[in-house]
Amino acid sequence: MTPLFLLGAPKCATTSLYEHLARHPQLSAPSVKEPGYFSRSGIRPDVRARTPHVQSFDAYLALFDQRNDKIRAWCDGSTSYLRSPEALQAIRAKFPDARAIAVVRDPVDLVSSYYTFLRHERWENAPTLEEAWNAQEARREGVGIPDAARRPDSLVYADVAMLGSQVETAKRVFGASLLVFTVDDLRSDLQRVSRVIQEHAGLDPLDLGALPQSNPARQANSERLNALVKDPPEWLAKAASGLKARLGVTSLGIRRKVERANSTPVRRELAVETRDRLRAFFSADVALLSSILHRDLRAEWGWTDTA
Repeated sequence: MTPLFLLGAPKCATTSLYEHLARHPQLSAPSVKEPGYFSRSGIRPDVRARTPHVQSFDAYLALFDQRNDKIRAWCDGSTSYLRSPEALQAIRAKFPDARAIAVVRDPVDLVSSYYTFLRHERWENAPTLEEAWNAQEARREGVGIPDAARRPDSLVYADVAMLGSQVETAKRVFGASLLVFTVDDLRSDLQRVSRVIQEHAGLDPLDLGALPQSNPARQANSERLNALVKDPPEWLAKAASGLKARLGVTSLGIRRKVERANSTPVRRELAVETRDRLRAFFSADVALLSSILHRDLRAEWGWTDTA
């Protein structure tokens, strides 16, 4: 059985791709898309303590259906892996035959989308992206981390979106077992990308349909309700964990339904000054990624009007 890792990056249509691939009858893709087992050291200790599938390797493997003879591969879609060299090395050590996928996008758009996502998740409390960006170095040292942030390293946006260096490391670890696509590839040539990934994982090539529109950036209608859902009191979190354990499920499905009912999709445009600042910051890394992929990503991402 082939392990398939959808390494990241976050806000790069990985949820949509995961749900698309999950339609394949030969792939085990559990409801827990991002177990985060190999990057568990970055999870807040109290959250880690009440998350069964990061407690042991056996508990992690139990997420995947390995008893069905029809299953040829299983998929872990944890987007925290791509930015963690330690996670990549650990995956390769445990699963020498693993296949890996990375999806990338314009890092400036990634940062903007990820900031909006983390605001909705209540992991981020800076009122503007500019303030969040300026707080990165302090947060890298553990200063100013919001209480609800389950994975504090997510708040260091520069590290999350440094895709060139991440892909360079991943290619060094996985070699030809790593495939890299852009979000635009998924949008413009999904059937080819899907077929290549299926063959990469040892699956019979099937038409899996359109790409689902999953996990768009959202804004809460009621912040009080959002706070209760995203960062529940300890007694409620423990009760929910206990109920899931008794029922033998990884999700009750309640949280997602409440989130959907209490939020609306949102798209925020970056200020020109902020976009220029971030493009300047990521310019060398985009050049590195372009050289690795043998593509002119500056042109593909509309950076040709900047120095």
